[in-house]
Amino acid sequence: SKKECPDDDTRLERLMIRDYVLISSNTYLRVGEARQLTWGDVEKYETHYEQPIDEVSLDDNDYDYGKEVHLVHLNIRAETSKVRSSRKLITRGGEYFKRLKERQKHTNDEDLVFSMDGTTHLHHANKRKHWHALMTGIGITNYYERKLTWYSLRHYGITQRVVSGVDLIDISQMAGTSAKHIESTYLKYRKEQ
Repeated sequence: SKKECPDDDTRLERLMIRDYVLISSNTYLRVGEARQLTWGDVEKYETHYEQPIDEVSLDDNDYDYGKEVHLVHLNIRAETSKVRSSRKLITRGGEYFKRLKERQKHTNDEDLVFSMDGTTHLHHANKRKHWHALMTGIGITNYYERKLTWYSLRHYGITQRVVSGVDLIDISQMAGTSAKHIESTYLKYRKEQ
């Protein structure tokens, strides 16, 4: 809020960080992929409506029966990917991209999504400062010992999809990693649950 953070630029940066957290948790982007993501890589948005659990017969044009799900289509370019392989993904979180774009001043196709000026990504020291503020704000004071980092958001998103029962092949394609890696790294969470 303006009361808590009167400086406009700092407040905009904090709001960008909030959307970065939500986007990273939904898209499983690696930190480097997110850093290099441009507005041109955000190809389109869709809104879908979840079907009710009890299969009530409703007309397809009646959108009162389900929760809105905002999807986004992303193009991850090979040159920005750790594995140097391009991928396209459709995932939740479209509303966070839209909200971020409405606030940002630099939103041309070549402009970086997570940047205050469109050309330079957030400096590592600033990201570290924001991470510390986030962890402290939610009461996690031992985040360093627990090895919680920005990359943990990717792990969180993948883990949530595994726990939800999403097919490992689908997760691996969206995350840009092998199904074997998903199985060996994340399947233990499903077994523990």
